[in-house]
Amino acid sequence: MLEIDDGGVLTFLICIPGARRVDVVGVFSGWHEQRFPMERVNDECWRLSLRPGPGEHQFRYLVNEEIWLLDATSHGTRTNAEGIEVCRVWMPPAQITPDSIAA
Repeated sequence: MLEIDDGGVLTFLICIPGARRVDVVGVFSGWHEQRFPMERVNDECWRLSLRPGPGEHQFRYLVNEEIWLLDATSHGTRTNAEGIEVCRVWMPPAQITPDSIAA
């Protein structure tokens, strides 16, 4: 499950019985893939929060260093340049209010 808060924080939550380790592997910097270890929440669920910035980001989950999973709650999927199906998430741009613009 994905959740985006008003402050631009993206939280990943996935429940996988029996998992020993879960990583989010994705392109969040715009140019190379990174691996982010998730924190165990309970016996089955894992969580990770990031602030990736605005725009589209691609990711998938790596379970126990061997099983790749997609997230059904993502903003769709696409095939990346290496021919691998990955999830997409769209982070909205920062909201600008008229009061925040210098005169």
